[in-house]
Amino acid sequence: MRGGWKLNVRISLACNNRNGIHCGWFDAMRIHTAADVLITLDTPRTVTREFWASGRIATVRIGRLLFSCVGYAHNVGNLAWNEYTVPQADNYIKLLMGLDRRGAQCDSVTVPNALGIDPDIHSWAVLATAGRATDG
Repeated sequence: MRGGWKLNVRISLACNNRNGIHCGWFDAMRIHTAADVLITLDTPRTVTREFWASGRIATVRIGRLLFSCVGYAHNVGNLAWNEYTVPQADNYIKLLMGLDRRGAQCDSVTVPNALGIDPDIHSWAVLATAGRATDG
């Protein structure tokens, strides 16, 4: 695709305390890719930090990786979850691979039938790359 337009990925983190305040770490995560693949993970406790600029979250650090943030939602679904929309070009696959090495456990994977992929025979880290588009 031309003109600088990129597909986005939504990363949701269970990073808030019971009062809905960001606590600096998460232990559960959801990734919703541009190809409609949805992956839900239980993760080891992982550090997260929000960097604000001009009244909005400009960057989010998840583990050791920085992601530019093009959208943000607080208390998604319930008080525990925040959702960050990041450009697909940001390497969220690297994040998943790192969490896999640290022992993250997959709770569920939803893959659209149009992709022709059987989630039962593919690892969740591989499924995250399914239908991945590139900028041209």
